[in-house]
Amino acid sequence: MSREERLEQDRDYYAQNRIKMTNWQAEKQWSDRFMAEIKQIISEHFDIGVHRMFEASIVEDLERNTDLVVWHWNLKLIRIACRVRRHKYLCYGDDFTIRSGHIHNVKTENGKIREGYGDYFFYGFADETETKLCQWILGDLKVLQQYITQNLLENRTPWRSKNNNDGTSFWVFRHQDVPNFVIAQHKNETN
Repeated sequence: MSREERLEQDRDYYAQNRIKMTNWQAEKQWSDRFMAEIKQIISEHFDIGVHRMFEASIVEDLERNTDLVVWHWNLKLIRIACRVRRHKYLCYGDDFTIRSGHIHNVKTENGKIREGYGDYFFYGFADETETKLCQWILGDLKVLQQYITQNLLENRTPWRSKNNNDGTSFWVFRHQDVPNFVIAQHKNETN
């Protein structure tokens, strides 16, 4: 699908769903400044060229937990959710969060993961200048999905819940608490 066709599809999606996106759009625009760096990292990890990746449509992002799509050399389609946090949150660098609730009852990251959407999760932190990444992990969403499902079946919630003042809520996970989730990571020791 061409970029123009994706934009047309996105415009139709907005019109059909009457979504008020101003805050989401601003945050996405801010985080998209890191997309070239994220693509390079993903390219190195999966041993493929960046020409085999494309940014997903907004429909794919909102409905299927996909920000970046990779055509692997074995012709497998890999869907990657990407999240970049501002530098001021680096103090939470051993954690990662997934949105679990929204005031407007839109589908959250938690719901999409539990439905099986997305293959990997890129989670990074901006440096002090907020122009490049200083720390990141690449996690396996199938492992996270199994971890969440198993714990919920056993009536356990080893993660923390956090409510924000904007009507959203998150589940907070520590990297080391989710066995085999992190498959690659980078951390600048100067931060």
